Amino acid sequence: MPYLPGHLLIFAGRRWIVKAIDPQRNTIELQPARRGKIPKFDGEAAPVDAIVRYKMRDVLAGSDQPAFCDSRSVNALQHARQYYCDAELQSSPLISTSDSLYWFVWHSDAVINTLALLLNDMGLRTGAIGPVLLVDNTSDANSVLGRVAAAVNRLESDDLLDLVQAKPLGKFDGALSPDLLKHAIAVDMLDLESARQYVETLQ
Repeated sequence: MPYLPGHLLIFAGRRWIVKAIDPQRNTIELQPARRGKIPKFDGEAAPVDAIVRYKMRDVLAGSDQPAFCDSRSVNALQHARQYYCDAELQSSPLISTSDSLYWFVWHSDAVINTLALLLNDMGLRTGAIGPVLLVDNTSDANSVLGRVAAAVNRLESDDLLDLVQAKPLGKFDGALSPDLLKHAIAVDMLDLESARQYVETLQ
């Protein structure tokens, strides 16, 4: 995900807030986030396609038991399905707590990155953990969804370039100009049109 000051990220097993980015020195200044538990994971995976997330949602909404599951994985799947049902994620992908919002985005990483970028630009500190966007300091799902819908309908793809920090990510990115690097990041990691179509399905 392209980071901006105010973004949430996970580093060294903790949640952090991005304070500043220095593309020239390839450094990011962080400060500890105020709270939150970190999920365990074994490294950075390849970008996830929308089809994978659709299948994840279908598995949670289903009732069949895959033949390849052992007893422990069957138990984990049952607990996940029970939470999916109890939280009514089938009807709404947004869960509000006292001061945070959890948005289950059953779509590609590019769409998740785009939504996170827009939310942070609105001043809503947001981080992505798998298919979930964690939006801090708000619990008003309708307001957040309305603001995001207005943004995706107002902006063009080129407008996202102004929100992206020209931070080298790939092996040879340091050889690119800042403008070309921003464009490359937008092409590889963002998808405004798919985000627009996804948000329309929630209204």
